[in-house]
Amino acid sequence: MVLISEKTNYIVTSTIALLVSIIVFSLSGITKNHILMPMNISLDIFTEVNFVYLFISLVFFALSISLQSVYVLKSKSIDFKLLIVPFVGALAIFVFAKLSLMMIFLGLSLIIGTIIISYSIKNEKEEYKKLSAYKISTHGASKMLLLVAILLAVTVYIQLDSDTSYARNTTDNLLQTTTGLSRENLTDIDMAIKEQQRDASYAYIDALKDTYVSTLETTGDLTEAERKTCIDAFQNDLDEFDSKSKEAIDAQLEKPSDFNTTEKLSTVVTMLDLLETMYPLLIAITLFAFLSTLNSMIIVPLVGLFSWLFWKNTQKPAKKEDIENYLNSNAETKQAKDSYYEN
Repeated sequence: MVLISEKTNYIVTSTIALLVSIIVFSLSGITKNHILMPMNISLDIFTEVNFVYLFISLVFFALSISLQSVYVLKSKSIDFKLLIVPFVGALAIFVFAKLSLMMIFLGLSLIIGTIIISYSIKNEKEEYKKLSAYKISTHGASKMLLLVAILLAVTVYIQLDSDTSYARNTTDNLLQTTTGLSRENLTDIDMAIKEQQRDASYAYIDALKDTYVSTLETTGDLTEAERKTCIDAFQNDLDEFDSKSKEAIDAQLEKPSDFNTTEKLSTVVTMLDLLETMYPLLIAITLFAFLSTLNSMIIVPLVGLFSWLFWKNTQKPAKKEDIENYLNSNAETKQAKDSYYEN
């Protein structure tokens, strides 16, 4: 009866830890766009995402896995009651993160992962002469988390491959960041650049004219009549300066340039189109590599540490009465054998 109560306690505690992990993760600020469009992430992520919550979520996730590991270690055979934990976790994911293809695969990976960790620990437990909770639990957790990483990467690939808007948004953002232009402005970029240069030069000339006129208007040594005469006379010179300057600017801009901006940018666009084509595979591989690193550096060691602590605390030293009973039993058995052979 004590064993059943203890095992039930592991299931309940593991379920609670998994629920806490999911809830805290949902509060961390991580969104689907952070996963599907990581290239668009800016420094704003440090204000958008609560990394303390993320770490707490990982700790409770590792705690849940370690409790499942110890549960299997203490069981004589595979106990599918342990599947209660991932099933409840999957339901919580659907509630807090909404039902989507990615969430379905994540919930499925938790369920299959629990089955994998159960069989892995059971098989290794039979192979080890001396039970090592740390090694066995980390091996099982590694296999489980590998499956989670693979399924999530596959899900991301499927979603990005079926919805190209994420790739187009990313490449458009890269083009805007590097050139300050959009795809619609690339049809005749050289003409657009010349128009910008012409407008800027014209604006500079107009500003000079206004400055000269403003200087004359604020000169205090002239009477109103003298000031008007000077402005009218100077205005003619300014108009001539304006006309000749703008003609010179137009002539300069009409000259052919050795640097064809449109041709150069077409190479950039070609590279962005290639990136757009490879985007689903690139993001899926990046996500898998990131999750694998996260698992090996943080989650798996935490699972091993928690499992070792739980296992150590549950292994109570034998009582003095139990040892004496065991020795007396052996002595009685030996005495019975000796008596049998003597007769």
